[in-house]
Amino acid sequence: MPQIMPQQKLLLELLVISGDIAVPDKPADTTLWRTINECKELGWLTVREVTPGYFRVIVTDGGRRVIGAPTGQKPNQQWIKA
Repeated sequence: MPQIMPQQKLLLELLVISGDIAVPDKPADTTLWRTINECKELGWLTVREVTPGYFRVIVTDGGRRVIGAPTGQKPNQQWIKA
């Protein structure tokens, strides 16, 4: 399994805690989009266009596993260790 980078872990944790997010496609060369694309290539995220110019970013069970979050659950903070 590839080693997770800090920005990837942060994005995955955000998605697990808050649920899906909508992200505008401009500018696509930001750190956020680079991280989204890295995670998508690793199978940790799914990205779907919901309306022209906006994309829904969804964490997969593989993304949940890589950060140690329970799979197949709705967003919550119960898995985070203090």
